[in-house]
Amino acid sequence: MPAQGTHFHLSLSIAHLNYQLASGRKRLRTPQSARGRKHQSRRADHPRRVLVFGRILELALYRAEVLRSRGYAVVTPRSKADAVRAIEDGEFDALVLSYTVESETAEEIVELARQTCPGCPLITISDSGTSDRKLRPDLVVRANEGPAGLLKALQKAFRLQ
Repeated sequence: MPAQGTHFHLSLSIAHLNYQLASGRKRLRTPQSARGRKHQSRRADHPRRVLVFGRILELALYRAEVLRSRGYAVVTPRSKADAVRAIEDGEFDALVLSYTVESETAEEIVELARQTCPGCPLITISDSGTSDRKLRPDLVVRANEGPAGLLKALQKAFRLQ
């Protein structure tokens, strides 16, 4: 039999959760595997989550490290299969695709991301300043702008949300 204090604590926690749900301060999350879930905005005390995907892992890891140093939570999948799993299993505030990703793979990744995280901005990094029109990115960053260009694009994307 649990101690009386344990029972009281559990009852208080449930009562507090019910209050938060009723007042709109908290929402129950849908299962991660649910398709078409709505993108939930993050509270200010949680870092923005960014998925950075590129065929050249070293570049993706470098970009991820720069973003982490600025307070972003970053996931860098190592393969297309890892990227698909990461998108299906997690929620992101932004998706960054490098010009090093093959067009067909990029299209598949973007389509999946738009299904699972509608409203999540897509930022493409381009070596020429243009992007594949099929992707319809929200913002395009030239690769030669370096990390500063990517940081600026992320800030702009989050202001537009």
